[in-house]
Amino acid sequence: MTALDAEFAHRALLLVFEPFDPELWPLIAPSAPSVAQLQAAGWLQATAEDWQIPAERREQLSSEPATLRAAYQQLIAAELAHAAHNSALAIRLFADLRTFAELLIRQAPHELADLVKQIPTDLAPTKADHQLLEYYRGLAAGLRDQYAEACTLLSQLLAQPDLEPMIRGRALNSDATFARYSGNYDRALANYQASFALWEAQADPVRQAYVLLNEGSLRYHLQEYRAAERCLNSSLATLQAQNLLYPQALVLINLGLLARDRGNWGQSLSHFEQAEAILQAENATDFLGRIANNLGELALLQGHYAAARQHFEQALAQMSSRVYHIDAYLNYGLAWHVEGMFEQAESAYRQALDLVESVERQEIAALVWFRLGQVAAARNDQHQAEQHYLQAIDLIEAMRAPILAESLQISLMGRWQQVYEGAIAAYLAQDKLEQAFLMAEKARARALNDLLARNGQTNQAFGTIPSLSDVQQGLAQGSLMLDYMTLGAVGPEASLLAALPATAKALRSLLIQPAATWLFAITTEDVQAFNCQLDPNILLATSPFQCDGRRFLRPAILQRLAQRLLLPAQALLHQAQQVLVVPHGALHHVPWHALLLGELELDLPTTTIPSAASYLQLSQRQPSQASAPCVALSYAGGVEPALVHTYAEAAAAVAALGGQHYPLPAPNIDQQLGTYRIVHIACHGVFVLDQPLASWLQFGPNQIVSALDILTNWQLDADLVVLSACQSGVSEIVRGDEPFGLVRAFLAVGARAVLVTLWPVDDVASAVLMQLFYQALQAGYEPAEALQQAIQQLRSMPQAQVSLPLAPSQQGDYPFADPHYWAGYQLIGVGNSISKVKPATSAA
Repeated sequence: MTALDAEFAHRALLLVFEPFDPELWPLIAPSAPSVAQLQAAGWLQATAEDWQIPAERREQLSSEPATLRAAYQQLIAAELAHAAHNSALAIRLFADLRTFAELLIRQAPHELADLVKQIPTDLAPTKADHQLLEYYRGLAAGLRDQYAEACTLLSQLLAQPDLEPMIRGRALNSDATFARYSGNYDRALANYQASFALWEAQADPVRQAYVLLNEGSLRYHLQEYRAAERCLNSSLATLQAQNLLYPQALVLINLGLLARDRGNWGQSLSHFEQAEAILQAENATDFLGRIANNLGELALLQGHYAAARQHFEQALAQMSSRVYHIDAYLNYGLAWHVEGMFEQAESAYRQALDLVESVERQEIAALVWFRLGQVAAARNDQHQAEQHYLQAIDLIEAMRAPILAESLQISLMGRWQQVYEGAIAAYLAQDKLEQAFLMAEKARARALNDLLARNGQTNQAFGTIPSLSDVQQGLAQGSLMLDYMTLGAVGPEASLLAALPATAKALRSLLIQPAATWLFAITTEDVQAFNCQLDPNILLATSPFQCDGRRFLRPAILQRLAQRLLLPAQALLHQAQQVLVVPHGALHHVPWHALLLGELELDLPTTTIPSAASYLQLSQRQPSQASAPCVALSYAGGVEPALVHTYAEAAAAVAALGGQHYPLPAPNIDQQLGTYRIVHIACHGVFVLDQPLASWLQFGPNQIVSALDILTNWQLDADLVVLSACQSGVSEIVRGDEPFGLVRAFLAVGARAVLVTLWPVDDVASAVLMQLFYQALQAGYEPAEALQQAIQQLRSMPQAQVSLPLAPSQQGDYPFADPHYWAGYQLIGVGNSISKVKPATSAA
């Protein structure tokens, strides 16, 4: 070792000053050895193109991350001192700024703000450098958990019309992430998608992968697990192909979370360990702290509470980002909470709450208040629990209000169901029916209600939640509303809950509300609440037939459901003249006509509605002002089996009511439907479980009309839409109790009521029932009454009166007595008010 070797204190600086520039070296390190001395000592060697550090010397220059960052700071400071008077050094300054900033983002994100505030904007040699510095300032604010400031700075940057595409793409991605942390999910999703489109246009698959990573994280956060998995796997494939390890680790963390929530704890641990190995090599301490938090969650779920607390303590020690300290404190509190250590649990939750207020992370504040409410409830302080739950719900409502995207509204409400359920249970325990009902209405996603209000189709203000007295005043005399609310129904977390050990009962009780089904029975004069003694989870199905209501038609199942769901309100039912059913969760798939006509033998006009708020909105919608009575569309072809009687059904509707019959396909038919009070559509219909808004009706060869098409392009003024199509009434009931499918589409675009089927209907039975239904409408019955009359006549119709050919299985005294033929019909919306139809005067 030479004297120069021993005294050379600028090794790290030499490493970061690459490519080495002999002319700038004296300015950068005036007290360091000269170029000639470095060359003589073997630290530098000249090549034909540039100067290089020999490989054996480079190994000696390897430095600890903190030392390396200090060298970059020294380099930037030296360049800053001369850049104003040296254009070459100014160019070099911004090149080194980019390198150092990207290093800090990985290793010490909180230090980025200190770096960028040193750099005067007027030193930027080019417009792109100026824009990049502005981007780093916005990013630095977000990395210090100052989300409002970050979004403001990034919005100002994005407003520049000449913004470099590379910088615009990154700014959109970063702005989306900070908007997400602020609870602005509309903005987050829109900017992720805009960023992805930009990188796609730039043919930059790596940046696309970064966006997919972040969007996958958002989808996971909203419990949209299938969408999250698609985004994350696509991102990982690209990053692996490019051999980019650091971002792979971030994807693996999210995949680990996804596997954990699906109960695949071994796979989850494998993902976390792979990510940990990569991040240790990158010296990414902050992210290593996040993995410690994730490992603590796994230990907690497996019942290893002391080990979990150790992981959470490690996470709090390692992480520099305060925003993730909140998660660690929440988990730390939970690890005390499950063992009945309420004082320690509350202390940890309060520390999380203090951080929430300092870092603007409102989207997690609701969970903190909810956990505090659970502590109060465990101490039997119901009043304090109620107050904490209300604080959580106020925060959720504030986040929900500005969201325009329906899918995001629904996902958000699904994620927070447990909070509302906790408040409902607390109110019911205190016999506060008014507050419990109001909270049950709030617990629904309400996306359809908001859509109706935004479209100006009702006189209710956006976001209105009806009180019990509002509902009572809106009911007609003799009406009975059966408003159901299910608590503790498992959703996307079902696999995680199933994987909990038998000893984890305390943890389970904190992760999901005890299962129950409650009924609010409402008339104009009375309100009663009943615990139906029914676990809603026994009604859930995991098969592809989960939305098929025929699974409830077995006599023993119908009898038990009637006993649980109807018998508590038996006295009120026997006094009622009509029934309005507000289902919840899996109850949307129950054939209510079969239930009422079974053990209780109640033959009443029955309508189902998505919520009490929907009922008030639809009933306040003005009756149709359309000039023509009825339009009927029919198409027999398409998917098997062929529908033989659709033409006859449509012709019967027009014969009874007057109007026009259009055999399909018919050009631009959707543009003509707004002039008819009743719209009858007889064709094949298919419900798409994975994408309910892709559910469709077949209007001709290779011509389908999806629920999304209807929502986007149709406008009706119809008292009634009749969908005589297979599975036209099936909806996926997503978390938050929002029905997604064709029914929702027609109600949203102007129908007051929709008559649909819950399962594929028999063609002959459908033709007969439709003829009876329209005859009843012609005779002056309202839609709910007309359906009641048609079902009554169909099930009691002797074979001799059936003019259409019957299948061998239908031969018998009463071929349509079985509920399979008639119980699937359901009127959804407002079934007791319709513009009076006139007897037919013409038919086409």
